[in-house]
Amino acid sequence: DGRICQPINPCVNNNGDCPENTTQCTFLSPGKSMCVCKSGMTSLNGALGCTFTNECQQYRCERNSRCEIEPDGTISCVCKEGEIGDGKSCYRALLHEISELNRRGRLLSRLSTTMSMFDTGCSLLLRKYGPFTVFSPSIPHYLDRNQLFNVTVAQSLCRMHIIPGQHLLEDMIKTKVLWTLSGHQVIFSDQIQSNRYSYSDSPGDQFTVTGPNFPAANGIIHIVNNIRKTPSLENLGNPKKTVGEILASLEIASRFETILDNCGLPSFLDGPGPFTVFVPSNEAVDKLRDGRLIYLFTEGINKLQELVKYHIYTAAMVTVERLIV
Repeated sequence: DGRICQPINPCVNNNGDCPENTTQCTFLSPGKSMCVCKSGMTSLNGALGCTFTNECQQYRCERNSRCEIEPDGTISCVCKEGEIGDGKSCYRALLHEISELNRRGRLLSRLSTTMSMFDTGCSLLLRKYGPFTVFSPSIPHYLDRNQLFNVTVAQSLCRMHIIPGQHLLEDMIKTKVLWTLSGHQVIFSDQIQSNRYSYSDSPGDQFTVTGPNFPAANGIIHIVNNIRKTPSLENLGNPKKTVGEILASLEIASRFETILDNCGLPSFLDGPGPFTVFVPSNEAVDKLRDGRLIYLFTEGINKLQELVKYHIYTAAMVTVERLIV
């Protein structure tokens, strides 16, 4: 006005020539200003306009997961249906995760024999069912010849490496005794902080968990230092034998076999079936030797017959893994 000088603020007119939709003009000094991106936007040169910031470029989602920004601005790594995530990565079924471990890092190509065993004997089981805890043997390159397994052997051997349920290593050490799908007892060492275990039928063969607690959508994988000895074919059952004949050959079921022979029932277990039999062990039958068994063999023979029938399912052959899923 001829008496007082005011600093010229470029921001007053036309937002300082900054793009109004994406930036705001910031006064710096008389005649000088700067275009600043609005909140949530970014640009190398604000005078040319800004774009929304892609937070997913800064928030790194790892293997198999997809970055998504929620309406409230929360960033998350999203997994596909059937997968589980830990906030960064996504994990698929057990067989897929074992295959992934075999492709990278210190386990590169060391699980090839394991993959052959599981793929031949337990593929559907490890892809579709669970949860299971899997012992996955890691075999050095010079020993791993990617062994080809007979289907019958693979079906039995792979089940010796699978425990029903989801068990972290520290939980198994506390529990001490667990059972595999094959019916073998796994016993963890009593030594403090020991990762070693053995099978009750072969206590001299010691195994060590060398890589614990790898997650999968349907269970947990533990890397172990060796594979269980391949069972002999004569110990894997005989599809040509009847259930009755197999029961007669099992020492662990001799008490139950005696009950079947003496309860007056026809030996229908030698028939065409199909049968699923829940066989009480000799130890379980011995618990009735307080007078109850004598009663059942004499006056209570009708009750004994009913009791035995509760142990026999005549509609189908049901494997143990199908019972627990």
